Amino acid sequence: MDTKWYNEKNDIVIDTLPGLVAVANTPQFGESERETLPTFLMCQAFECRFDPEMARTFRLAAMIISRLP
Repeated sequence: MDTKWYNEKNDIVIDTLPGLVAVANTPQFGESERETLPTFLMCQAFECRFDPEMARTFRLAAMIISRLP
């Protein structure tokens, strides 16, 4: 099983935590592609506000990623 994440658009391979942090803090997400990953995940949580389980998942992911060094 391949554990690497690959983004064809930006030709980015992530298989380390520093790689994830670099991509997460680069504004490339959302419709405008100007949001960081935590910001995008919080927007997704708001869009899923009527599904508490899904909203909670997005908020948790955003909090974890935003706290990475």
